[in-house]
Amino acid sequence: MLNPYQQAIANLYNQRSTTYDQGDFHPKLVDLLLEYLDIKPKQTVLDIATGTGLVSIEIAKKVGNDGYVIGVDIAESMLKEAQKKAQKLNINNLEFLQTDIESLELPTEKFERISCCAAMVIFNDITNVLNHCYSWLKLGGKIGFNYWSETSFIEGYTLSKIAPKYNINFPHWHQKIGSKETCSNLLESIGFKNIEIHQDQLGHYIDLETVKNKWEVMINFPVSNENLFPFQTLSAEKLEDAKQDYYQELERLASNQEVWNEIMTLTVIAEK
Repeated sequence: MLNPYQQAIANLYNQRSTTYDQGDFHPKLVDLLLEYLDIKPKQTVLDIATGTGLVSIEIAKKVGNDGYVIGVDIAESMLKEAQKKAQKLNINNLEFLQTDIESLELPTEKFERISCCAAMVIFNDITNVLNHCYSWLKLGGKIGFNYWSETSFIEGYTLSKIAPKYNINFPHWHQKIGSKETCSNLLESIGFKNIEIHQDQLGHYIDLETVKNKWEVMINFPVSNENLFPFQTLSAEKLEDAKQDYYQELERLASNQEVWNEIMTLTVIAEK
């Protein structure tokens, strides 16, 4: 059974399932991850938070019929989209599982590669997930995942800056893993070695009004199992004050009615 945070995440991505593949942002993240992860034929691969199969389907093509891929996700509608794409492409070396990765039981030392595209920061207990991954990897196997700098994605970063004024603990998702050094230290503490962290800037300018209009989306974004929707704990009056602070901070950052939206993408490769 999913906990409240996991259920909120599943609901969020079920709602996004039919639009998730639109645009070029997620395909860019897939390309970066696969460029650095070095998938080879005949490998057995686990794709965590596989979503609509953007990564797992490409990996299935790369490992070939003598390889095998398992894609895991908690969002039923996302997996349905993935299954439709795999069937259309007649891909038979790919299995999808709807389950929670943090409680998933798999044999130890089963996989040559484990991938996680655009989702590691979502997990409530990242250390627990990485420990599981370490046990599932074969000796010499590699994990690859991407995350973002602490100042990436202007909406969440701005909310994290105004939250203390209202005594709200709002850990911006991208503060969970932190700097390159923090990430490396975490992986080393688990036992990973030969850690590589590649940086790629995917940022762009975004219209000020567009960012302002993300307010309702952001305050209804699940944060953690302990602190699901922190801004919703405010009174209507305080919530309106917070909204105006959010607007003012964005206006302060704007130039010519545009705001720089940093998306410093860090792609991590680590070996067992």
